[in-house]
Amino acid sequence: MRPRLPSERFQEALYGAIQLLRRRPLARYIRQLEQWERLDPDAFARLRAARLARTLGYAKAHVPLYGQGAWREALHGRTLDRRAWPVLSRETLQARFADLLARPPIPGTAYRSTSGSTGQPLRVATDPAGAAWAWASDYRGLLWYGIRMGAAPSACVLAPRTRGLSGSATAMRSPPPISRVRDSRPRSATSRSGSRATSGATPPR
Repeated sequence: MRPRLPSERFQEALYGAIQLLRRRPLARYIRQLEQWERLDPDAFARLRAARLARTLGYAKAHVPLYGQGAWREALHGRTLDRRAWPVLSRETLQARFADLLARPPIPGTAYRSTSGSTGQPLRVATDPAGAAWAWASDYRGLLWYGIRMGAAPSACVLAPRTRGLSGSATAMRSPPPISRVRDSRPRSATSRSGSRATSGATPPR
């Protein structure tokens, strides 16, 4: 991978700072992913089990639906057993959306809706940490090709990740430059000519 230019370092730092203002510690999460991918299989399995247990425990303690009725009975004493968790149906997701939001509310949570191709759209809530982990995963893949966080649009194709607030699925057609930097995510690595970018780096197998 070639050394970065000062302008590229500045752009990466600026992009990271903008994400921090949005409560998204993107740079830290990317570094964390880089560390985790170097773990041996046994260590990675332990990490995965620990993080899953923490996620299930948080959901049981903070999401109202999981402490009510059949959910409470199914999970009693079995919170960490994935097989004990009933499957969420589309009907439940639509009817009990408010009860599926963690308490207390997480500041900065964004809401959007699916396209509704099956007849009725589903609302989706994403908190800043969840958005940051998703972006970090995207950028980690691009780093294998030498494309760093906040790369200029000439280096990769960007598409809006947050499509409006309060359930709106409509993105601005001509966002101002700062919004393009703030609300965009990389989709694929391409050069100016449209071919895949190459830098001598290859993804691990």
